[in-house]
Amino acid sequence: MLTINNVFTRFELDQYFKAKLSGADLKASKPHPEIFKKAAEASGFSRDQCIVIEDSTNGIKAANAASIYCVGFKSLHSTNQDYSKADMTITDFNEITYSKLQNLFSTRYQKK
Repeated sequence: MLTINNVFTRFELDQYFKAKLSGADLKASKPHPEIFKKAAEASGFSRDQCIVIEDSTNGIKAANAASIYCVGFKSLHSTNQDYSKADMTITDFNEITYSKLQNLFSTRYQKK
């Protein structure tokens, strides 16, 4: 949590988040969905109102198991990962727009 707090302080991120979790707060690690279920609960939003941005196969599996919309982030630092189960895959954060997510969410939840 010390590292997480240092990053949040350095980049002034606290204003954007209601809660922070670290691996020390969990009983199980990814691909178990615990981290994402707890994060959604801590945010005060239902899981169908959340998104996860993940750069790993296990993270994508965990998001799917938690029934949370998953954006797979392909970066130079995350090679040999399977993004096929992500709801959307990006290589740049500018690819995530409100209108794109709104359309993807509505399509996804109309199927349920």
